[in-house]
Amino acid sequence: MQVSNHGIDYRIIDGGTKFLESLPPKVYSIHFHQMMGYWLSERKELSVGDFKIYGNTPKRVEKAFRTFGMRDRNLGILLSGKKGMGKSVFMRHMAEESVRRGFPVIVVNENIPGIAEFISKIEQECVVLFDEFEKIFLKDGDSEDDQQGGQTQFLSLFDGMDSGKKLFVIAINETYRLSEFFINRPGRFYYHFCFEYLEENEVREYCADNLKSNNADTIDKLAVIAKFHDINYDILSAIVTELNNGYTLRESVNDLNIDIDENQKYYDFEISVDGITLTGSKWLNDRDCNDQMYLYMSQEGCMKNNVEVYFSMDDVKYDNNAGNLYIPADKLNRVLLCYPFGNFNSDDSGDNIDVKRCSRLTMRPHEFTGTGTLDYMF
Repeated sequence: MQVSNHGIDYRIIDGGTKFLESLPPKVYSIHFHQMMGYWLSERKELSVGDFKIYGNTPKRVEKAFRTFGMRDRNLGILLSGKKGMGKSVFMRHMAEESVRRGFPVIVVNENIPGIAEFISKIEQECVVLFDEFEKIFLKDGDSEDDQQGGQTQFLSLFDGMDSGKKLFVIAINETYRLSEFFINRPGRFYYHFCFEYLEENEVREYCADNLKSNNADTIDKLAVIAKFHDINYDILSAIVTELNNGYTLRESVNDLNIDIDENQKYYDFEISVDGITLTGSKWLNDRDCNDQMYLYMSQEGCMKNNVEVYFSMDDVKYDNNAGNLYIPADKLNRVLLCYPFGNFNSDDSGDNIDVKRCSRLTMRPHEFTGTGTLDYMF
């Protein structure tokens, strides 16, 4: 391979005068003109900067380079997940580490004729990043705007049939829009890193670093929000910014342009009354979190509901040790005995129970097992 350099532009030369031995370890974009052919231009280096990386991105990037170094062929990595989940941070960190380790980075962000063939001519080891791959290159390649074969044009390239070893990173938002030839093919794409919504420990760490007040109660409430809703870094960052500007958590969540998933979630509840344990389950969604809730609960083995419990989701707290959400007993709005059981007699039926006789109300997301069907619930 031969490379000519003029200013910030680099061209891959098939023959003729040799100008450079290889591409310097920088970040490049690919350009094309019908009269001028292909060339690479330096671009501002992708970097994380001063932003702290949360989660397991550094570990995954290190794993990728370790595996790449052990292989004698290409290494492919899929990054999947909704927007704002951390895929871009991963790619920035990957680019930063690539340059530090001496690898040039090529960013592909448009579909130009023969791009796969052009990339195959780069013989030296390098990292190639594709952002929003399924939007730029269509699954079937049958659009009027896509005359280059869509995603299928890259199959031989990703398989490593060309000369040179490359590390390909493809970021996608919608897995269903990716060719079936890419999924479940570790020979083609060795890793598939799925970027999920934030877990409680990530929320707490981010708040500890960025929330000015560092108020424990506010952080607990944000951890609860993450338990009930699908939260990404964009949403969390916006909420923390509003809190730092002096607005309340409720006002921040209500006023921000954030679309928290309203899919219902199924929760298991447990409470003890005079030492007798009662359980119940309920579907909850976003709208429930602003209203008073009621829940029917029953003693194990009883076919009837024994107790009604009334509470507000505003009072939900998080137990760090047990990993459960809970409502403190003194925050229960009402506990009503519906049917006699245990230490209660018929005279108590229909009466409010003193909350001092109740334990706190614990709740946890239900873990569906088995076939995954919900028929047994209805």
